[in-house]
Amino acid sequence: MTEYDEATNEELRMDIYNFGEMILEILSGGRLRNAGASIHSKPWEDLLREIYNENETSSASSLHEIKLVLEVAMFCTRSRSSDQPSMEDVVKHLSGLKHIDDGRTSKEGQ
Repeated sequence: MTEYDEATNEELRMDIYNFGEMILEILSGGRLRNAGASIHSKPWEDLLREIYNENETSSASSLHEIKLVLEVAMFCTRSRSSDQPSMEDVVKHLSGLKHIDDGRTSKEGQ
């Protein structure tokens, strides 16, 4: 891999991380600005409940959508760039075409 390819690859990974940060900021109304790295120490259920309550939603479909988008943000803001998804995988996950591997299982096509 050339130096140019390595630099381009690193820029893509930073773009993915920044995308995750932006999602966290939108979901939390700005409260989670620049929280990507620190957010991973918070229990998943607590974070989901906080965001769900902050958005004042009450339907099951809203909870599903918030969960889906929060999952993407969490995957994008992983500290190791090699653990982050590609933008193609992010789009597929948000479209419901692919689940991003969370270390437990990977479910293609669901």
